[in-house]
Amino acid sequence: LRLAPPPRTRKAAGEDLLSVFPADRFDIVVCSNALDHSRDPLQCIRQMYAVTRPGGWVFLWRYRNEAEEEGYSGLHQWNLDEASGDMVLWNRSARHSTRAELGTGAEVDTRPDPAVPRAIVTRIRKPLA
Repeated sequence: LRLAPPPRTRKAAGEDLLSVFPADRFDIVVCSNALDHSRDPLQCIRQMYAVTRPGGWVFLWRYRNEAEEEGYSGLHQWNLDEASGDMVLWNRSARHSTRAELGTGAEVDTRPDPAVPRAIVTRIRKPLA
């Protein structure tokens, strides 16, 4: 049909989104079962949040604590979990809170996915400017 989606799909590492897309570009940013496979999932979250417009959303879906499940092998070097509605990233040497990292303006809501055992969903809303 010769339709051109705005914007075209482009390859980019999650840690480097701002080198490919401008800040405040997207209404919705989605990452499904990939964040725990990245070099630095916390940097990926920062970058996804940065390219999201004020009032927009970041949606993250993944399995809980995959590094523990997989014995820290291969791509699974980070665990992603829920604590009091926050998304917590941790491994054997570090622990990070998404709420603390993004600051008081970000609305972070993490909860189990009732349809998929061990899966959790995080919604992050970027405040209006």
